Amino acid sequence: MYTESELAQIEQDIIERFEPTYSMSDFDVYSFTQIWPNIDIGLGSKEYEADTAATTYVFAAKDNHIAYIYFGTKFAYCANPLNKNFKKDLENESMAYAIDSERYLK
Repeated sequence: MYTESELAQIEQDIIERFEPTYSMSDFDVYSFTQIWPNIDIGLGSKEYEADTAATTYVFAAKDNHIAYIYFGTKFAYCANPLNKNFKKDLENESMAYAIDSERYLK
């Protein structure tokens, strides 16, 4: 479902932005397609323009200290992987818009 080049780009972003000692073996990676109502793919407006599919990538630390969510190869937000809303949405393969990401923080 994902391409090696997209994963490499995201991993490089995680290293530069958050985790200088990042190792893929420390994370569980999930990917799935989400349909968004516009080309902002969850990063902006919720207003309908046209259905747009994008791959959602979730990098959840195995020690549960953090999860990084990307829509396509664009960073969306960080989340608490122990949060009940996060777990439910990940299971349903339907992550929240970036503007609603606070629901994953506690």
